[in-house]
Amino acid sequence: MLRLGEEYGAVGKREAERLGIPASTVDVIVTAFCFAGRETSVHFRVRPFLADHGDEFLLELAVAGAADAIVTHNIRHFAGVEQFGIRALTPRDFLRNYIESRARLFRREDFERALEETPDVEPDVRDRL
Repeated sequence: MLRLGEEYGAVGKREAERLGIPASTVDVIVTAFCFAGRETSVHFRVRPFLADHGDEFLLELAVAGAADAIVTHNIRHFAGVEQFGIRALTPRDFLRNYIESRARLFRREDFERALEETPDVEPDVRDRL
């Protein structure tokens, strides 16, 4: 997770600076990801496969870790990863899928109450749930 953590940290701090968020917040989030994550060793390479060779390690890690998806704003960089059984999803699509899958675990009334308490859920997501 070291290389992935470094990638998250670098991108997160770049965006945090742009948004005026303290870099220490990014450090806490990356630490939480590392704590909750599962260390995976890559014993084989799929290179060269992606157009952006800097992203190859992410695909290799996803394949080695049997990931369902790679979550990225740059899904075009991961064209064709479906042949490895992996989907490339934007963070928004990932969260929609996650919310929809979790919604089935709750009673409808509980879920509607939770949505009312979370006004920033987009109307189209709210309507589909």
